[in-house]
Amino acid sequence: MTDHARTILLKDRHLPWEGAFPYDLLSGRLAALGARPIGPGSTSDEIKEAFFDVMAGGSPSHEVRAAWDALRLADQRLLIDFFLYELSATSVESAIAELAALESPVSPACFRELANIPPDLEVLTAPERIDTGADPPEPPVNIGPVSFNVLSYLEEA
Repeated sequence: MTDHARTILLKDRHLPWEGAFPYDLLSGRLAALGARPIGPGSTSDEIKEAFFDVMAGGSPSHEVRAAWDALRLADQRLLIDFFLYELSATSVESAIAELAALESPVSPACFRELANIPPDLEVLTAPERIDTGADPPEPPVNIGPVSFNVLSYLEEA
């Protein structure tokens, strides 16, 4: 990394993220509460502890909680950080123009459309029984209070 006073982080316009950007949303909430904002340079512990500051300011909104969850979970934070570029403050204008001209290399899947596709039951297979080496225990039967011997009645039937 270089001198942070002379660089900025630029978000890729192809960042596959719906809603408010987690760093912006959580940092904005922390700044409004007078707490230290977080950013891509924050440690995992700083991200985790930031939510205590948020909770101290009252019940957090669902969006703030989702932003914090996205940053505290390593796989989601890595995805977010992957789409951030550190640039020299003097070259920002040209970098924005160059990034805007690029096509997205990958189209993110629309999970709502995928959810409407029924599964192909012909390709789904499962074993009839998984042999664990032992018979499963018999489930307990609670027949409740009765006035006659139900078991003898059932045996006769």
